[in-house]
Amino acid sequence: MSGCDEEGSCASSPATDLNMSQFVTQSISKVFCALGLGSLICLVSFLGPGVAYRKDLDRRREECRRLAAKFLESRLGKPRALGGNAPEISP
Repeated sequence: MSGCDEEGSCASSPATDLNMSQFVTQSISKVFCALGLGSLICLVSFLGPGVAYRKDLDRRREECRRLAAKFLESRLGKPRALGGNAPEISP
């Protein structure tokens, strides 16, 4: 029995209040689960390209360093290593 009479009017009973409470609780749980799932999807979809772009950035930075070193060597000559008289830095 659903708590409604023949005319279609429904009376509030403890059973319908409990069902309403369960409905609200389930709805809130579903909303939080959807938010969590959406967050995980965004994390994966942004982390993947982020790693790929980071690798590309590292490769380009290293290429730039090599070009800068090559340019400086052509202008200034090959750097010489310091002799054994360089001051030591103490921690």
